[in-house]
Amino acid sequence: MNGHVPRLVSLVLSERARPLRFVVTGGVAAVVQLTLLALLTYEGMHALPANVVAFVIAAQVNFLLSQAFTWHDRSEGGLARRWVVFHSSIAAAALINLAVFALAHRVMPSLIAAALGILVASIVNFAAHDRLTFRAPRHEPGSMIDEV
Repeated sequence: MNGHVPRLVSLVLSERARPLRFVVTGGVAAVVQLTLLALLTYEGMHALPANVVAFVIAAQVNFLLSQAFTWHDRSEGGLARRWVVFHSSIAAAALINLAVFALAHRVMPSLIAAALGILVASIVNFAAHDRLTFRAPRHEPGSMIDEV
């Protein structure tokens, strides 16, 4: 059983498991946002500003988990650049989510339209994070990597 743990860790941290790590990270951030929203509204804060505060904090949790877990193997471009691109990406994904919902709810129930918006925005967000925010290092032609 001792050899299974390192293999499991290796599998979880592999490139192939990145989409699963993305979903887990997003799920943790969602739980953080919902928990904070519940706590803040319980303490008397109005729901809209409470949700803004909860979202902003959850976005930071999402960034940190994305940096440390989902894209743990990538550090190209500097932390400040990744932070700005990450938040630009989630803002764009939110607009995509709303646009898909606005179009889809005309022909389908609202909950299905919302789920479709979430799905499309998540796919776009994953691709943006994978290619832009936490991009893989670029290798020069003829380098050792290209020869292997």
